[in-house]
Amino acid sequence: MLTVRASLRSHVGLERATNQDTIGIAHFMTIGSSAYLTVDLEVEESTILAVADGMGGHLGGETASRLAITTLLEAQDSISDVDSLRDQLTNLNTTVFRESLLSPERTAMGTTINGLWVSPKELCAFNVGDSATYELVDGYLIKRSVDDVRREDGAGSGTLTQCLGGTRTPVSI
Repeated sequence: MLTVRASLRSHVGLERATNQDTIGIAHFMTIGSSAYLTVDLEVEESTILAVADGMGGHLGGETASRLAITTLLEAQDSISDVDSLRDQLTNLNTTVFRESLLSPERTAMGTTINGLWVSPKELCAFNVGDSATYELVDGYLIKRSVDDVRREDGAGSGTLTQCLGGTRTPVSI
């Protein structure tokens, strides 16, 4: 059996008044401005640890992040390998997009997501968007994810190139 101590944290950032993040670990979830969750897990089966960052510039960012985490946690038992994880992320994109069609207030709602899928024998980091995954090594945080962002000048903020939902027409991730 594998034992994992996981801490996931989000912050409202410098540009928004509210935090539209949702954090999920195994069967635990927290939403909002003080989104922080730490658990010790004994991994006996497929387990998801993830943060979804609702897109604050779009209506429905909090709804999108909550939907993404809820749906992924509900599906975690069906994830058996990296290919099925990829399929679940593709399904999440479709789920968030379809939900955005149900109400004009949610048009183009979207979220980024990053996290880990852990099984007793495997671990896989994933991200869609610009939310980062780090590993703590010898007291230092090392970034392990690559942001899906295009930067015109090579520095600073840029254009998000991948997200779940967040469009007016369906796109592949």
